[in-house]
Amino acid sequence: MKTPATFPTPEGWSQTAHSLHRAAQILGAIRMFTRTPVENYLELGLRIEAFGLSSESLPLGGNVELNFVRGEVIVSSSSGQRQSILIGGQTQASLLEKVLETLHSQGQALVQAKDGSFGMAFLDALHAKHHSLDGSLEITNTDRLVVDAKLSANYARVLWSAFTATSRWRSRLSGFVTPVVVWPEHFDLSTLWFATDQHNERGNHMNFGFAPFDTEFSQPYLYAYAYPMPDGFETLPLPTGAIWHTEGWKGMVIPYGVLEQSGDPEALIESVFEAVHQTLAPSLQK
Repeated sequence: MKTPATFPTPEGWSQTAHSLHRAAQILGAIRMFTRTPVENYLELGLRIEAFGLSSESLPLGGNVELNFVRGEVIVSSSSGQRQSILIGGQTQASLLEKVLETLHSQGQALVQAKDGSFGMAFLDALHAKHHSLDGSLEITNTDRLVVDAKLSANYARVLWSAFTATSRWRSRLSGFVTPVVVWPEHFDLSTLWFATDQHNERGNHMNFGFAPFDTEFSQPYLYAYAYPMPDGFETLPLPTGAIWHTEGWKGMVIPYGVLEQSGDPEALIESVFEAVHQTLAPSLQK
């Protein structure tokens, strides 16, 4: 029997996390630009891979990958051309420029350079599409990107574990469930389960996810919430290690430290999601 993988300590994670997030926002903006809007904004969702994230197929068959393990963005064409761009030392703005320039050189241009800049032409073209989430993705930041290779590779492993555990648990749900993706706006992994036949953000639903950080948490955490949350939810029982988050957004949180100390964090993720679903779902199905 395979020994369960434990989660590594994410000490010093913040700088690498924000740098990877800025790179992921570029992939999200490319998806926003190349795909037709669909329900639940799934045109933005990035595919999770063992090495990191992928844009999936672009209009001409290529794709853009964010490889956490190698600290690179890799631009590929349908004919097999592959160009690697190191993230470290770039800025988000310069990384966007290099990605767009590489797509152009491979014959799968998204825009033509304007005044010598692919990035500015892309930004103008993106705004012209009038996407409802236009402006939610930052793609022209000029802070230097710094990626610690060990921390980045560790997070690829953690994210893949969270993805596989969430996917296994998701497969046991009945009803309509969205794919497990990473959202480039906040860099969190999540899937939505809908309690009724209304399969959009206005319908009763639950969100199950894993986030690398936010304004309150400097380290990753597991989360789940219902929409709407039932009255008095904070008195409902939770699995050991889980807490109710009541300030700002409302829902369940498992801090990373609990996952890190677990002998089998994937099993813990599955069991916690199951317990919270059983606790909150009945209030959405009335």
